[in-house]
Amino acid sequence: MKNVYIFCLFLINWLYANAQSDIEKRNALQSMGSLSTSGAWIPAKSNQTVILGSVYLFPNWVGQYKVIDNTGTTTNLFNLNYNIKNQTIESSISNDSVFQYDTDKIDYIIYNKDKYAVLNNDDLKGLYLEICNTNKIKIYKGYSVTVVTGSLNPLTQEKISEDTYEQISQYYFSNNGKYEKFKPTKKEIFKLLNDKSVEIKEYLSKHTIEFSNDQDLKVLFNYYCSL
Repeated sequence: MKNVYIFCLFLINWLYANAQSDIEKRNALQSMGSLSTSGAWIPAKSNQTVILGSVYLFPNWVGQYKVIDNTGTTTNLFNLNYNIKNQTIESSISNDSVFQYDTDKIDYIIYNKDKYAVLNNDDLKGLYLEICNTNKIKIYKGYSVTVVTGSLNPLTQEKISEDTYEQISQYYFSNNGKYEKFKPTKKEIFKLLNDKSVEIKEYLSKHTIEFSNDQDLKVLFNYYCSL
């Protein structure tokens, strides 16, 4: 009799958990609007191998995200992230469910006043921070992730530190349809903008620009495009 009671209790808990999961999915689909029609549910992965750090671009899943699809429709989402490793845009709905969006249907994501473009051309694929996008030049910042192997004890050959995900950023410049990598240093930027070097030098003499700051780079490149 006791075993029957335990089984019934387990069954009730299991049904309740699944019902809650279905409710979460249904509510999530409603909040996604038209975006929910293109994408797929995938199981959340549990890493048995411990790797510190994250493959996700944004520090938090919860935030105010504006998603602009390729019809120009804007959807406000409050649960979103970009998986750099898999180049996928995802929403974590529950402990065991992740919704993976069809990136072919998305043009932009706006988060914290930054605009991220979904690119899919011969040179760039994935989500990129838009630094400048005009008919004159295009500047994007892309991301990749690698695993840094933890160190070993030379005597025992046992790990004394865990493997770690390291996120790497890279800048890309195009003024002829072909993207090339560049480093945001004063020397390289002068090389890119050499046709207006006199005006750029004068501008920099009056304004403080941190070349490692994305917002400052936006200001500088947009000034160049206005000349």
